[in-house]
Amino acid sequence: MALSVLISGGGVAGPALAFWLNRHGHATTIVEQAPALRVGGQAVDFRGPSIAVLEKMGVLAHVRAQATGMGPATIVDEQGRPIAEEPAEVSSGELEIVWGSLARILHDAVRDQTEYRFGTRITGLDDQGEKVAATFSDGSAETYDLVIGADGLHSGLRALVFGPEEQFVTQLGQCFCYFDIENHLNIDHRGIFLESPGRMAGLQGVEPDQPARAMLYMAAHDLAFDYRDTEGNRRLFAERYAGLGWEVPNILRALATADPVYFDTIAQVHLAEYSRGRIALIGDAAWCASPRSGMGTSLAVVGAYVLAHELRAARGDHRAAFARYQQLLMPYAARCKKLAIDSLKAEAPTGPFGRAVRRLSLHALRLPFVSKIVAERALAVGRSFRLPEYEQG
Repeated sequence: MALSVLISGGGVAGPALAFWLNRHGHATTIVEQAPALRVGGQAVDFRGPSIAVLEKMGVLAHVRAQATGMGPATIVDEQGRPIAEEPAEVSSGELEIVWGSLARILHDAVRDQTEYRFGTRITGLDDQGEKVAATFSDGSAETYDLVIGADGLHSGLRALVFGPEEQFVTQLGQCFCYFDIENHLNIDHRGIFLESPGRMAGLQGVEPDQPARAMLYMAAHDLAFDYRDTEGNRRLFAERYAGLGWEVPNILRALATADPVYFDTIAQVHLAEYSRGRIALIGDAAWCASPRSGMGTSLAVVGAYVLAHELRAARGDHRAAFARYQQLLMPYAARCKKLAIDSLKAEAPTGPFGRAVRRLSLHALRLPFVSKIVAERALAVGRSFRLPEYEQG
């Protein structure tokens, strides 16, 4: 049974889902509020079964060709002296690529079969039982068999169907920003990070003659942080990072004029159900584990594969497919959320004793067997999901 499916969000989860739905004979439309395909962005990575999904999609070779090839990250003190080398697997997984490059690969894989509507968002949904009537920001209206929200942590579709964001989003006590910066250190396929109580500053570079990526993470338990307040957030980070050493003064000078700058909080999404009627959520809109899990992209790709194949296995019975999809993905997402929380606790210890333990653990990374154990543990949760076996296709 061929279905018409509306997908909100043209990042990763949306086109990954459209790929499989197209292959199974369904008609897909993606609405994306950005005026055009977005480029750039932070590096994202793949772990565990998501790599197998990329291979099944026929895009793994393209992803590998544009991989960052990021090496270990150096952790330094305020004088820039190395303290430890963190294995690449911790922050870069098994395969890393810049978000915009991945978005382009996925767009190219579906654009000939999927209708894209850029500069558009869903403004209303009416689940009529047999169909879903959708209205759009451009004043148009259409009906679809199914509607899927793949529009991220701040999902507009989730707000329309499930309720306000604050009901489902849990803040984990950090806010962050990242932006491009002149690579005057000639950083080449590595990252450099400074840790300080309540603050972290970092630089990552893929090529020594290309801009580096600057990032700042800080404790935000006492903040009412609005990720949309660009100018206010520039001032906030400048105030909180004043006086910190290493490259922080240069990073703050660049932050004052950088455009664009991406601000947000470290947060998770907790839902009791991923669907209502003929409307379902996928990716960060459904289960965001936060960037600190390192699993957002992997979960999105695996979730898309499972949802599309469960719809196929259920012969279009969306109730059965949505239920099975949730049954399979929710435990995996829960493990990824715990991974993020454990990571935050380890990197932001409280009290003198906790900070001393953190310093010892960093120094221990100089031992090869310790580094190997840390690398394996960084990949363990990602590899903990086994892809279901479906009929070929």
